[in-house]
Order: sequence, then structure tokens, then C-alpha cells
Amino acid sequence: MFSEISRIWGDANKNISSTGKINPGIYPIPHFGETSDLMVTQNGTLYIDEMPLFGPLPLSDLSAWLSNPERIRSVRSWKVFLISMSNCTIRVNSFVSPGSWGGFLSQNSWDGIDVPDPRITTHMPGSKVHPFLMTIAMIEGLIGTGTLAKTPEIFHDTVNPSHAYTVRNSLDAIARFGGEAASEWSEILERNCADEYRRMHLSSVHPRLVVDEYSKLNMVVLISGAPTTVPVPINAGIWKNLVHSTMFPEGSEGVNLVKHLFWVWESVDSEWLPSQPEINSSRLLRETIDSMNEGCSSIPSVRNQKPGICVVGESGIAYRIEAFALPGITMKFYVTAYPSKDHVSRPNFSGINICIDPHESGFHLPTGDICTSYILALRHDNSSRYRIHTLDLLLDACEWTTENTYWGDDLDEWWEYVDEAFARMAEEDYNEHDEIEETFPEVDLEQPESISVDELESGTPGDDTNPETPPNEVRWQWFIGSEGEQ
Repeated sequence: MFSEISRIWGDANKNISSTGKINPGIYPIPHFGETSDLMVTQNGTLYIDEMPLFGPLPLSDLSAWLSNPERIRSVRSWKVFLISMSNCTIRVNSFVSPGSWGGFLSQNSWDGIDVPDPRITTHMPGSKVHPFLMTIAMIEGLIGTGTLAKTPEIFHDTVNPSHAYTVRNSLDAIARFGGEAASEWSEILERNCADEYRRMHLSSVHPRLVVDEYSKLNMVVLISGAPTTVPVPINAGIWKNLVHSTMFPEGSEGVNLVKHLFWVWESVDSEWLPSQPEINSSRLLRETIDSMNEGCSSIPSVRNQKPGICVVGESGIAYRIEAFALPGITMKFYVTAYPSKDHVSRPNFSGINICIDPHESGFHLPTGDICTSYILALRHDNSSRYRIHTLDLLLDACEWTTENTYWGDDLDEWWEYVDEAFARMAEEDYNEHDEIEETFPEVDLEQPESISVDELESGTPGDDTNPETPPNEVRWQWFIGSEGEQ
């Protein structure tokens, strides 16, 4: 059996070497003494026993390794291993600019766990399932089969119980998978602790294994202050160690192999340095803030231990800008309005959340440039209100309250009336127009992980939750709040 398998893969390797790609067809792979089929379609889609794979495989490296019958025995089940590998890898071109890596990794990250509370049974929009849970779902047959199978429902079904929820409640299936990673996942799921779920859900786990356009396996590491890729040797033993480490739950010791290799590949003292556009962007942000004198300050505005930037508009309304990351999004900004600057620092005072989304093209700009545009718009709110619908609604609510209610000199009472008027106007506007162009996804600020002002340009939030991983402050020392300017 192994001789025939190696012959077929040897032919595939020759074809890849001469043409740069594998021919469509069926390629046998061992599975616990039996044979499974890896199918490659005309458009390059991969299936194992008619089950679609949702990540790439390094077919060039695999064909070279499997062309030797003796090396085939290095893995007991190539079916299980390749499903696991495909869930741990993403596709990337051989060249990604240094300034794009932060956003690229964030956009392709997955959650430490897919929900913030074990009682949630359905899929949360925007969340991405951890490779381990995805692998168990596929092995247990929870994913549709056949060439017409689409993206699994765990990515879009928000009504029925998700596949990830089914896996989280299938400890027997996890035990059958076996291994140290499965044991640690079982312990977490048995504890069923809401606080632990929340911590893991807020962890954005960045991929470290990538498949390039030549269908070869690479690893993302830090060299000369910026992420880049290096080839992974064609060795199943190395592949297994890297995939196994990726399968561990976030925060465990086992996951540290791939995380630490990223940081210490070149040197134990390596730092992730900003690119020149990011440096320029941070300087623009700092200069903009400094130019506003009392209207804005580089001293962080801290609420609930989360830093932000406070801007006082020409209208007198104070705005607090807080940066945070969501799965699949490099960085977002959350704006909360207050009746005055003094109210921002009052811990029990509730502001009004206003939804402002930058123009889509803004996401091609450095994060500091986008933040600067927020600051300028909010500082000049009397004029920018005509371009930002939700800001206009807020100021309309303020004006209506001033003209139609009695509140004396009590700003707190005035703000309560403003809050009610804003909610009413927003609802009426939604009903009239069906949707507001600037609508922003509703987010509970207690859920997303806050990003400090010093980290605005990193583009890599949430990857440093493990205490053994170097903190962001080691990488980024160019921004507002750092001691001195560099």
C-alpha cells in the first residue's frame, strides 16, 4: 500500500516541480491502516473523503515527503493530521510589506474561544472558531460533505446551535482525539467558567503557519524589527510539533512554542518596530493633539482601567475615543459623548455612545491617521455634524433638550434628557430610513479588549495576553504617552 501511495505522490511532486502546481485528481493518504482520499479540484479546492478543507495545505512539501514510502509511516493518520494542519494555516503571498503585517495577522486571527460565555449556544457574528474546535467538528462529521459543500454554518448561522457549541459539549469526542492539547481543552470545558471563557474570547490568536504561492509551508517570525516568513523544513516531525502547539488553548504552556519562535527567531532581544509610515502617522497624531491646547490632551483619559483620548468639541460636548480590536478587524474606535470634560473622569457617569465609522477607504491608512481624523471631526463638531449623521443626531438632541426642557444648572439632569431625546430621534430616524449609513456594530465596551494610546499603531492587538509573550510596550515606544520622543 505504501509503495503505491508513494508512487502517486512522487508523480505529483515531479509535476509540481515542472509546472508549479499539482494536477487535479485523487491522491491517497494513510488513515490508521486504511486509505483516505485527498481530492484536488480544478480550481484548487481541497477535500478529504468529500469533506472540504477550509485552509490551505503545502502540497509541494507534502508531495516531496510522501514520495518516500518509509517516510509515510511517520504519521499514523495523515487524514487527521492534514485536517488539523489546514485549520492552522492561512495562505499568503511571499511578500507582505512590513507595514501590512499587523493588519494581515489580525484579519486572519481566530478567537481563543468562539463565545464569551459558555451559555451562548449560537454563533457570534464576526467570531472565528479556534483550529482545535474546528478540527474536532470536522473529524466528528459535523461539517457537510460533497463538492457542493459551502463554508460551514459555524461561520454564519446565528439561530441554530453552532458546531463549535456542539464540540464544546462533546467531551467524549475530544477524548477520542487524544493528546495534551485535547486534555487541556477538556479541563477548560469541564470547568465551564464564564470568566475564563471571557478571557479566552478576548484573546486574538494570530496565525504563525502560512502556505505561500508555491504551495510550501512557511512560518511567520520577527527579523530586523518586522514580521517576515521563513521556510519550514520538509520534515513531518517539525510539522507535527508546530501544528500541535497551535492546537493548544490560548494561555497554556503548549501554545508558547509557536508564539515564542516568532519573537526569538533572530534574537531574544528582538522588537517589533514600526514602519516609516506608522512613525509618520504617530507624529501626525501627536502634533494634532498638541495643537489643540485645552481641546485635547496627550495624557490618556482612563475609564475602567482602559485608556482613551478626550476631545472637547466646539459645541462644548466632550468626546472620549477608545481603540479596540474585534476578530477579523485591525482596529476600531469607539466614541462616547459626555456633557463636559469633567464628566469623562467620573467613573459612574454614563456617556452616550455615538456610532461613527470612517469611510471604507480609510482602512488603507495607518491607524494613527484614522484616529487623527476622528479627533479633528469631533473637535470641530459644529461643522462636521453635517457629514456625520449620528453626530448630527446627538447635537440635535442637545439643542432640542435645551429648548424644550427645564433643567436649571444641573448638567446631570440635562444629560438624562439628552440621552432620552437622542434615543428617540435615532429610533425615529432608523424607522424612516431603514438604516443609517454610519451605523457601527453595537459593542459592549466591557467585552472587547481595550488598546492603549501607545498601541494605536501596532495593528496587532490581543496577541500578547500570555504573560510569557513580550508585551506590546517592548515593540512600540514611538507613541503618545511614552517617555520622550524617539
